[in-house]
Amino acid sequence: PKSSRYTVSYDGHDYTVAMNTTGLFNVYNTLAAIGACLLEGISMEDIDKALKTFSAVPGRFELIEEGQPFAVVVDYAHTPDGLENILQTA
Repeated sequence: PKSSRYTVSYDGHDYTVAMNTTGLFNVYNTLAAIGACLLEGISMEDIDKALKTFSAVPGRFELIEEGQPFAVVVDYAHTPDGLENILQTA
């Protein structure tokens, strides 16, 4: 998959968050960012808009698709936990 989707419940409302990245670690990262934004007074609607337009940094779980019958992923993972997260996502 090239995207992730999950639901955030906040202030009595459910928000479906769609993002252009994959991996449970990215869900955790965006949840932390959402929490920080809410603490700063940014509305959930504005956060949702921003996440929909977010694109991953090149070299971070970057899928290379050139018509080959196999997957190629470029990632900067260089620590044991980083490598484990990428392998679980792949």
